[in-house]
Amino acid sequence: MNYKELIEKVDIYDVVGEHLDLKEGSGNKSFKTSCPFHSETNPSFYVNTELQIFKCFSCGRGGNALKFLQEYLNIDFQEALYELSLIAGVEDEKLSSKIVSKKQYYSILNDIHQTYQKTLFKSKFAIDFMLRRGITKETAKHFQLGFAPFDYKFLSASNFDKNLLNQLGLVTQKGSNLVDYFINRIIFPYFDISGRVIGFIGRTIADDPVKYLISRNSDLFHKNNVLFGFYNNIEFIKDKKSVNIVEGQFDVLSLYQSGVKNVVAMSGSGDNNQMGSISKMVKDISIFADGDKPGRENVYKVSKQLPIIPSVKYVDGKDPDEAIRSKETVEKFNLIEFLFKWFDEVEALTMSIDIANNIKDKIILNYLLRDISHKSRIEISRLESMLTQEADLGPLYQQKPLKIKPEDYFKNLKNKENSELDELKEKFKKTNDLSILKQIQNNIQEKKLGSKKK
Repeated sequence: MNYKELIEKVDIYDVVGEHLDLKEGSGNKSFKTSCPFHSETNPSFYVNTELQIFKCFSCGRGGNALKFLQEYLNIDFQEALYELSLIAGVEDEKLSSKIVSKKQYYSILNDIHQTYQKTLFKSKFAIDFMLRRGITKETAKHFQLGFAPFDYKFLSASNFDKNLLNQLGLVTQKGSNLVDYFINRIIFPYFDISGRVIGFIGRTIADDPVKYLISRNSDLFHKNNVLFGFYNNIEFIKDKKSVNIVEGQFDVLSLYQSGVKNVVAMSGSGDNNQMGSISKMVKDISIFADGDKPGRENVYKVSKQLPIIPSVKYVDGKDPDEAIRSKETVEKFNLIEFLFKWFDEVEALTMSIDIANNIKDKIILNYLLRDISHKSRIEISRLESMLTQEADLGPLYQQKPLKIKPEDYFKNLKNKENSELDELKEKFKKTNDLSILKQIQNNIQEKKLGSKKK
């Protein structure tokens, strides 16, 4: 059974009502309550049983029953599917097996993390290393740092399940022996939004040519999807409604100690799930770049992933950790100004257009094109012709406050569904394309299934 079929087996009223006290709203198929995702005095959170969706008309959160479980319980897609299957009374052995495996992973990672934490303050070498880097005990505790000692069998000879250690990449085969992956390293833990440990990065305290080792990709962890400091600093980020992005773990620690606590480190490239979550919480994003060519290039790579235009902080020749500890003056730039200062004009223009192609919001895009036009001396109309896609005003469920009555919002959604069906019918009349006929049949079938709901 796929997730769409599973959603059709439940009523969103039952799913949401299990967690929130729903009262009748406008109309007999609409219910309301105070939004669980932000503080409010007047209820603006609505559940519509005809469309089987929820929507907050203050913060903009919305979606179906599956989305609600993900957001409300802070769990991933598979875990939400599992919770939904329990509500629907559907047994899925494959899904249940995956969830059991994940729970085992979370459990062993938590136990190993606690072991690493206890070891940190018992090791003179680790403590001396942290002191040389200027890291205080309070900071180490805040980020829940640990230490993997100079012992090849610290985990592999322990009572931890060897199969689970191997699956999570915490041990490795060396000849006929099973040895630890992290050895003689400060351990930086990574957490999901619920505070569960999902992986580690280890920084050597010796002269190992490999300075950093990162957990191998698993069902829980992928370096492109996580941020160091995400869970530890999430409240500071929410409070400031802004975030500073750096590259290194020690950059995060130094900024935190200097009083800049709304900071995270971004590893890898590509879409980052945790960065996506933070983007919904903030109004401003700033990239504090490393002061070298790779650091400048990283500004471009990170900016491509962001839904809003970041500002840039920079100290030439120093990374943020070095800049903070040596009390350097930090230069501040808007994004386009930075690119045109540190790259030649053709490179800067190419990068700027590439970033613009990833901006979906028309208002933000217009501001960005204005800045590009100013620096490149190219008219905005010509810049627009260079774009490979059109921006839009965001999806129907965009997370922004909506100035519309709930009853009108749900009515418009219903009308949109009907107009889509009418368009398909007209298209089929003109083309006699059988694939369109199939779409029409699917659309009608979905409506019939929907009508059977409460």
